[in-house]
Amino acid sequence: MRHNARKRTTVSQNSSSSCRKICRKSCLEVWQRSSPLFDSLTRSLDSVFVHLRKRGSVGEAELTQAKTAIRRALLEADVSVEAVKVFFDAFAPRVEELKDSIRPAEELLERAQKALARLLGEGVQKPLRLAFGEGSDPPCLLVVGLQGSGKTTSAVKLAARLQEEKHTPLLVSLDFSRPAAEEQMTTLAFGASLPVLPRKTGETMRALATRARTESLQRGALLIADTAGRMQIDEQAMSELEALAELLQPRETWLVADAMLGQEAANIAHRFRERVDVSGVLLTRMDSDARAGAALSIAAAIRRPIRFAGTGEGTGDLEPFLPQSLAGRILGRGDLTGLAETMRRTAPQTSKPSTSKSSTSKPATSVASGKFDLNAQRAQIRQMRSAGGVKGLARHLPQAVRDKLEDARMKSMVDDDKLKRQEVIIDAMTPFERRNPAIIHASRKRRIAAGASASVVEVNRLLKTHAQAAKTMKKMARWDEKVLQRNMMNLFRQ
Repeated sequence: MRHNARKRTTVSQNSSSSCRKICRKSCLEVWQRSSPLFDSLTRSLDSVFVHLRKRGSVGEAELTQAKTAIRRALLEADVSVEAVKVFFDAFAPRVEELKDSIRPAEELLERAQKALARLLGEGVQKPLRLAFGEGSDPPCLLVVGLQGSGKTTSAVKLAARLQEEKHTPLLVSLDFSRPAAEEQMTTLAFGASLPVLPRKTGETMRALATRARTESLQRGALLIADTAGRMQIDEQAMSELEALAELLQPRETWLVADAMLGQEAANIAHRFRERVDVSGVLLTRMDSDARAGAALSIAAAIRRPIRFAGTGEGTGDLEPFLPQSLAGRILGRGDLTGLAETMRRTAPQTSKPSTSKSSTSKPATSVASGKFDLNAQRAQIRQMRSAGGVKGLARHLPQAVRDKLEDARMKSMVDDDKLKRQEVIIDAMTPFERRNPAIIHASRKRRIAAGASASVVEVNRLLKTHAQAAKTMKKMARWDEKVLQRNMMNLFRQ
């Protein structure tokens, strides 16, 4: 009997161990499928510079080998041959320039980032011409592109973004070929409280465009006109677009291009620019497993700036396209500027403190003063979720940090579902407990666990990570950029 019981226990333990291995493997596969932007190219380029760092000195053979590997990585990422040539014209390292360098690999990496930034449009960015002028010159932004590239969603995202920047947008759908195009725009705009000019029964496209121009002038609004998707080889559709652009006289004409098209996006941009004055590009689906071909090819092909990048389906999932920052991310150096901008945009809005006597409560939580209670941790969790969770923030991190995040044990510590669970547990606490975590002892833990449908173990784990986070936040005020990069893993362990 005892032998059989021991055998059953051993089988149970082996089965449990096998299940854990299968779950860990599945989690790793899911994480890899949702890999950050340009992950394949980043890994290829990062391996080149890691090899150069190990070599110490860089001679002619090492430099030739590195250039060959970089060229192969760019071509495999579906970057056009023209764009690769532009990159190497700007890169152009020589052995003589690296002989006296203490860290030749880092100098080459810096050169590569500058060359990539130039390829991505650094230097061709100009201020937007969207300010409302005087007289009969209402500003208009015309959105053009292929069918299915995401023009309508991008137009609403642009309107929401420009509204945040104190513009007054007015949306209009000039897509008469797709059923329910106006309904889609109206639904998306309603969620962001954006005005849409409705189409009248029997109204033609030219009549609607003329009325939209007049309406935007009367309202003092920036007109954002969405157009029908059209193939660049459709002569009739392109002629219709030319006539529409001549009627509206847009100050900005933006081409919406799908990042998954690769270098074909450059050919499409060429054809559209031949027919209308494309002044900028907006890339969509930058959150997908897209290769770098579209972003690196399109700017070099038409010498027009990429203004924004769509990173999701939400109205707020639109990021400014910063060539220098994206070049750093592609080369595995991370993008702390983009990370800071994301955190700034998703930071909770705090109301001004009241001066009345009734508002006497406790002093505000301050990281600089070392006060980091559970209210602050809950706000931090909500901010991370608004910024896309751990995976959304991970795309801004250096490649070395992202590699550590791919470890199965680390992923279990920074899982987005666990962030939600932590928020629920904190919500189950009283305001006094959230301000004073030290008072939470056994009986309180049991009550909190019951209120959050959690276990006492989860409550203990939350309190432990909060104590660690509080220590980390005390140090953050003294961190510079290099120290922040070294300690980034500690932030994501919380």
